[in-house]
Amino acid sequence: MQLAEIQPIPETWAARVIERLHLLYGSKFMQQWDGIDKATMVKAWAEQLAGFTGDEVSAGLAACGNRPFAPTLPEFKRLCRPWLEPEVAFRMAVTGMQGRRAGEIGAWPHPAVYWAAVEIGNHDMLNQSWQTLKSRWEAAYSIQLARQSWDEIPAPAAALPAPGRATATKEQADAGIKAMAAAAIEKPRDPKAWAKKILANPKGRSPTVVAMARRALEERAA
Repeated sequence: MQLAEIQPIPETWAARVIERLHLLYGSKFMQQWDGIDKATMVKAWAEQLAGFTGDEVSAGLAACGNRPFAPTLPEFKRLCRPWLEPEVAFRMAVTGMQGRRAGEIGAWPHPAVYWAAVEIGNHDMLNQSWQTLKSRWEAAYSIQLARQSWDEIPAPAAALPAPGRATATKEQADAGIKAMAAAAIEKPRDPKAWAKKILANPKGRSPTVVAMARRALEERAA
């Protein structure tokens, strides 16, 4: 994932955000910008919120509904993107790694969260507390956030079957064979397309079908 040139949000958005915060906090909010004209203030907010989505800005405003003090601009950005806070990102990463252990891609608000978790290591992320990993996490996460590009988050390894369930049922095997046949028909130029498709999204497939796909690709590479 590479950062494209980030554009400021529309100034109309920024103006509405400022109006909402003014309504919520009154003069306490505007006092932070005392002596700065409205146009300059709007431009500053538009530039500082560059790259933020409408949903993120809405989340920031919603968070202000329970906040007694008017946020500064940096504080508002963190309300829009809670994962910028190291501890919040850490807890999201733990949940994401738990999902990957179960064979799911995991919910990752930003690639930096995933790659910081990889730097710490799956074992420590799932077995150590925030207090234990705080310093290591903050260092790893800071480095990741400072990058300009990130590799794509890879698909997870297939989850291990439960004891006694390593063999696919006849129904699972039949379904897997049908999926292989359908995929092969879709892309006849690549006889291994079915295997690539299965390994790209192994969730929900039986271990036997996944193993068959993996063996097929290994045979081609040999």
